[in-house]
Order: sequence, then structure tokens, then C-alpha cells
Amino acid sequence: SYLILAFTGAERVTMDVGFYYMSNAAGRLLGTLLSGLSYQLGGLALCLATAAAMAGASYLAARRLV
Repeated sequence: SYLILAFTGAERVTMDVGFYYMSNAAGRLLGTLLSGLSYQLGGLALCLATAAAMAGASYLAARRLV
């Protein structure tokens, strides 16, 4: 939350903090569902492959922010 407050303007702070918490909750929900589904379908190997794919997607998305 500190970084959100540090990088946002004073006029948008409530919108940015709200979006941060909403996306955090959505990520936790979807991550739990996706990890459970991948484990059920392919076991530990598919679960780890899915985690690697998500880490790669996160890396690519974060590169665009800089």
C-alpha cells in the first residue's frame, strides 16, 4: 500500500488504492482456483508449470511499466 500512496497523485489516491485492493483480491481468488484446477488435472508437474507461466506473464507485464 505504501508504494501505491507514494506513486499516486493526491486527487486519485482513493481510486488507486481501491483498484489495488480489488486486483489483489481478484488475484488471490483466481490464483487459488487456477492452482487447484491445475493440480487436479495434471498433478504437481502441471501446477509448477502453471506457476512458472504466471511468473513469466507477470515479468512481461512488469517490464511494460518501466
